[in-house]
This record gives sequence, structure tokens and C-alpha cells, in this order.
Amino acid sequence: MNQEKMGKFIAELRKSKNLTQQELADLIPVTREAVSKWERGKRCPDPQVLVKLSEIFEVTINELLYGEEKNKENNNEIKNISLNFYQEKLKVKKVIKILIGIIFLILVSFLTYYFIITYNSLKTYLITYDGEKINLEEGILVMTNEELYFNLGHVITSEPLKSLDLFYKDKNGEDVWIISFVDDSTIIFTDFNGYNRYIDFNNIDYIINNLYLNVNFEDTSETIKLKLTKNFSNDYLISKKEVKYESMELKDIEYDEAIINKIKEKLTCNDDFCIMDNDKYEIVYMFSNNLLMINDGNISLVYDPFNKSYTYVKYSNNNIIKNYNYNIEENKLECKIGNCNNYEEEVKDYLKIVDSIFN
Repeated sequence: MNQEKMGKFIAELRKSKNLTQQELADLIPVTREAVSKWERGKRCPDPQVLVKLSEIFEVTINELLYGEEKNKENNNEIKNISLNFYQEKLKVKKVIKILIGIIFLILVSFLTYYFIITYNSLKTYLITYDGEKINLEEGILVMTNEELYFNLGHVITSEPLKSLDLFYKDKNGEDVWIISFVDDSTIIFTDFNGYNRYIDFNNIDYIINNLYLNVNFEDTSETIKLKLTKNFSNDYLISKKEVKYESMELKDIEYDEAIINKIKEKLTCNDDFCIMDNDKYEIVYMFSNNLLMINDGNISLVYDPFNKSYTYVKYSNNNIIKNYNYNIEENKLECKIGNCNNYEEEVKDYLKIVDSIFN
């Protein structure tokens, strides 16, 4: 398909109708810029727009795609142009899908990396002890992958304090000193991963479970094992906050899927459209707009399976002599061009094709 040739043809048809680009845009409706891009060959109209253009200019969709009115010399080429058009759009869409796939993989990789470094990366522990001579209140440990903040809280004793020593016992039972403190009888410190002046981050879980405090009085001392209770950790995949979901119309979803499955069973499909080989009719289903198009060269029927309606267009000598829309469920006929009194007889063969696909 030659988009530039097609654009020039649209421009010629528009001028023959004495329409400006804005007037044509209003009839469809689209923007004037869209019409300009068609006529300059920068963009191709969508399938549903092609149907509207064929009605306005009284030419067939195939003639629009080919860029000329049908004659003896180009009759065969015009007859096959729509299939070529869909194949060209398919190539473009494949490239777009590949690019989307690459972007999607990059996004997934980034989110996976972000999840790995942030999952369970923040923990808070409450530090407590309740004894006869010693009590701890409001102690807290906050830990991330990079930093640790330790606050022993208020140390309440029955005797005057001399000093505090914080340590842990290693796997051999040996005492490993961390820090000592005297002022205000409270131990507060911050440590960083990679520096480890106090804490070995590679062994942090073991250390937290084996922390001890040596409480030195004037004449005696007492060693206690600290109790650290996990208060918070961002180790959940779904927010704990209650989320309300609106109910979905499952019947509509199942109905739509059933229609698509029937189309795929009866027609030959790819990711973008489906076709059916028929000696008399050209049958195409487009996933982009969910429309079934049946064309025999003189008559075009566009069927909407989800809204149960169709558009009928009949041509004679490249002119539209009849055009109407019919809503099956509402039994509503909208006649646009020609005499529509005999519409039931005219569409019965086309509706048989529709029934063979969807029923």
C-alpha cells in the first residue's frame, strides 16, 4: 500500500466535494491535523475511519487503500489491497510490540532489583528487661541494610550505677565487647555497614539474639541478657492495610472471551486480525476495534459482535447507493442513504456468515 498515493487520492476526493480539511474532519469526526497527515501520506486512517470516508466520498474502502478508483486495469490489485494493508500494519505493530517488550523487561528488571534491595530492609526491635534490680524502658533498635541505630532507653536500677557494658557472646561462648557508657546510664550509638566499629553486619541476626548488658554498681555487677522483640519489618508483599475492591462483572468478561474464542476457532488469526478464505466474500476480523468486516466488492457489512449491531453499505459504479445501521438487540434501524425498506432480505446472507462464526 502506498500511503502517499492514498493521501493524494483522499485530497482529490475532498476537493471534488468542495470540502476543506476542517469540514472533512468535522464530518468524521477527527482533528484537522489528522486529515492533513493523511493527505501528506504521513499517516493512514484507522479501519473505522476508512468506513466513514467511503461513505462520505462514495467509494469503496479498497479504492481508498489503493489510491485510485476501480477500472479494468487495476481491478485485481484493488480487490486484494485490504489484505496487504492489514499485513503492513501487522509488521509495524510487531516492531512496536518488540519495543514494548524491551521496555517491559527493563522495567521488570528494575523493579526486581528494587524489590531485592528493599524487601525486609527495615527492622525495628523493642529492647526490654524486667528484673528485681534492673529494668529497661523505651529501648529500641532500628536497622536497615546500611545503618543501625541502638538506643538502650531508660535504665532503672535499685542501686547507683557506675557504668554499662554492652557485648555479645560469639558462637564459642566468648564475650565480644561492643561499647561502654557512663553518662546518664544510657547506651546510644549508630553504626554503618562497611565500617562496623561496633557491629558485624554480616552476623547481625546472631548478634541481636545474643546481646548482653553488664551493669556495674559501686560494689557489685550483674549481667543480663537483653530481650529484643521485633516490632516492625517490611517483609510483606501486600500492604497490610485493608483494601476494598469493587466487584467485577464476571459475566461480561466470560461473554467477551467466548466471542473471541469462537472467532479464533472459525477464522485464521494472528495477534492483530483474523481472516477467512471464501470464494465470494472477503472476511476480516480486527482485534483493534473488535469489528467483523464482510465484503464482496459491491456490498460491505461491518458487524459489531459485542454491541450486536451492523453497518450495511452498498455500492454501484463506485457510488454508495445504500447505507444503514441496525441495532439487533434494540431492533432499531437508522437509514442514511437510499431505500432501506428491504433491509432484512438484503443482509440475510451476510448474517448467515455471522451466525456461522459466532453461533
